[in-house]
Amino acid sequence: MKGIAALGALVILAGCATAPMVSRDTPSIELTETGLGPAGSPLQIDFGRAQQGVLDAVTALQGEGPRDAGVNGECGAGPVFAANWDNGLTLNFQNDRFLGWVVQAPFKAGYPEGATPLGTAEADLAGISLEDTTLGKEFFGGGMWHLVEEDRAQVTTVWSGLTCFFR
Repeated sequence: MKGIAALGALVILAGCATAPMVSRDTPSIELTETGLGPAGSPLQIDFGRAQQGVLDAVTALQGEGPRDAGVNGECGAGPVFAANWDNGLTLNFQNDRFLGWVVQAPFKAGYPEGATPLGTAEADLAGISLEDTTLGKEFFGGGMWHLVEEDRAQVTTVWSGLTCFFR
């Protein structure tokens, strides 16, 4: 059944290309600075896409729907609808459009060149300039933002696009 759901997600995403099926031993999602997509596929779910289509496609890719979803009306950018999965993925929407994602452990994903995966130790970030913020130490790489939490000394959060962090 999960295979059928994943195939359905690929059909939803299909534009002009056909995507290969992704092994369950590999991450099902590839993160990008402008959205996300099925790992190992040229297909993309870009920022700006309609909320319901994105939720349906990501649910199919992950094999389950979000744990919870709702509107946070206190975000600096205005009300943000967020869908949260148990594996650490959050998708952010505004005005029915996909505008950002946030990942935290235990989320497994593919990353573009220059991005730093979740769990990377702070000691392994040689040559990267870290900026102290109220959230922790932040840096930008591979078109996405990364957060190193002081007490864990590792990358604990990665995001691109619209977020609702309180600083």
